[in-house]
Amino acid sequence: MVYASSPIGCILAGGKGERMGGVCKPLLTIGSKSLLELQIAALKPQTRSLLVSTARVANLLSHSNIAVVTDAQCGEQYIQQGPLAGVVSALDWLNREHTDSDWLLTIPGDTVCIPRNFSELLMNSIRRHQSVDTKCAFAVCDNNPYYLAALWHRDCLADLRHYLDSGERKVSQFLCGQNAVKVEFSRTNTASLPPFFNINTQDDYDYAKAAMANKNL
Repeated sequence: MVYASSPIGCILAGGKGERMGGVCKPLLTIGSKSLLELQIAALKPQTRSLLVSTARVANLLSHSNIAVVTDAQCGEQYIQQGPLAGVVSALDWLNREHTDSDWLLTIPGDTVCIPRNFSELLMNSIRRHQSVDTKCAFAVCDNNPYYLAALWHRDCLADLRHYLDSGERKVSQFLCGQNAVKVEFSRTNTASLPPFFNINTQDDYDYAKAAMANKNL
């Protein structure tokens, strides 16, 4: 049976940002802070420690107190193979470096609004489903799934490797095969943006900046 413990937080920052001209989206600024800084501030109180999984190490190492892993550390076959390769790298690091924690909490590097109860709700959902040995959970808001706003047990690593090695890449398909738990998050009337709002385009970025302008970031 899987038992819950405080998760390690992981920011998945390996995307190419192609729809925005190849920018490193975690370094985009909203107010006076980068997305990466906002994500670190949101995840730190909810996790045991933090990790960044990225292909752009040089740009992100200024946060020297945050561990960094790359897809290449798990084998050349995982380089540029999508976000699940980043999860593989992070779980591999977790299994090597953090034997005191069974869980990895992930968030994409282009996510703006991370709820304060993100970790709590996912962990509680896992506890309620321990009888079926659930190993994954992900967030849903307004009927929109956020497959990478998720909680992964360390034992997912072998299944993830097998999935990627078979040529598959789709996150939703893997989670479905793992009987992952869907966890509902509510949008509050006072929130500037919905939970897990992510920046995919310049319009998204402009909208997020305008919505967060009064937050004194």
